[in-house]
Amino acid sequence: MKRLLILFFGLLLAIILLASCSSGNTGSSAPQSSPQSSSAPAGSSASPSAGSAPSAGSAPAPSASISGSSAYGETSLPEESMGTLPILTPSYADGKKMIYTITLRLQTTEFMKGMRKLLDTVSNMGGYITSANVEGHDMRYPEVERRADYEFRIPSERLSDFLVVLEDNYNLWSLRQVTEDSTTRYDSAGLRLEDLLDQESRLLDTLSKEEDSSERLSLERKLSEVQRMITDLYTLQVSVDDAVILSTVNIQLFEVIFQPEVIEVEEPPPPPLTFSERLGNRISASIDGFVSFCQGFLLFIIAIAPVLVVLVVIAVIALLIVHVVRKRGKKRWFARNSEIQDNSGKE
Repeated sequence: MKRLLILFFGLLLAIILLASCSSGNTGSSAPQSSPQSSSAPAGSSASPSAGSAPSAGSAPAPSASISGSSAYGETSLPEESMGTLPILTPSYADGKKMIYTITLRLQTTEFMKGMRKLLDTVSNMGGYITSANVEGHDMRYPEVERRADYEFRIPSERLSDFLVVLEDNYNLWSLRQVTEDSTTRYDSAGLRLEDLLDQESRLLDTLSKEEDSSERLSLERKLSEVQRMITDLYTLQVSVDDAVILSTVNIQLFEVIFQPEVIEVEEPPPPPLTFSERLGNRISASIDGFVSFCQGFLLFIIAIAPVLVVLVVIAVIALLIVHVVRKRGKKRWFARNSEIQDNSGKE
């Protein structure tokens, strides 16, 4: 029995020594492989950084006729799409009544700065805002891109200069230009207005000489109708002159937020374990399992300790009762046997 115990403890000590040696070997080999694994991501992360500039393909395709690439805030877009704005400069020498309506979609990476620049340019050009609608973002979601919709009236003689400033300070996403020649309509209104003015003069002259009340009432009605048409023609000419002098420019300003590209680097697989490393891992795992079993068993004993104490107390009381009962039974048995022996002796 003693020899078996000695062999068991010797084998246990040998297993512990082997586990400690294997864990020491694995700990010393880990730092040797770490420089290689750290150098791999460094090389791979250095290569994408050279081409990490955002591309223009992420922007939606423009639906208008003309697009450029000058950016406010250094937006990177292809240089081959750059071009000048094909805006006709209004000419008043030949008496043409040209009305320009331009719709622009602009992009910027600095929204508030770009919006202030736009409003200052309009003011410097002598224009004004007819409508504005600005959509910001919630402070809890700053990644949401903002936009602003404006309608401006810009002096037509400064229109080309205004569009050049926009081209130099923003990314031109799209442009749509509508040119309306209102010369014929304006001249027709002028001719019709001359006829109506002559008719008004004749009606006023006739009305001043007419004495019949019924005829005067009829002339006054005709005069009122002629004056109404004169007013409409004057209004038409004034609106055309206003549209010719001040062009309408609709601008949609969009904010562009470039999201950083996430580069996933695949780490090389670890080298296969040697036989000594696998043996050490198995031995350490078995020792860890035995230790965890002992800990669990000890925790189980501690958990049921109150129940065991109660059971032990009950068992002790039961044993004492059994012992007392047996002792009394023995005394009765001895007393009964002694009485029987005495009676047999007397007989």
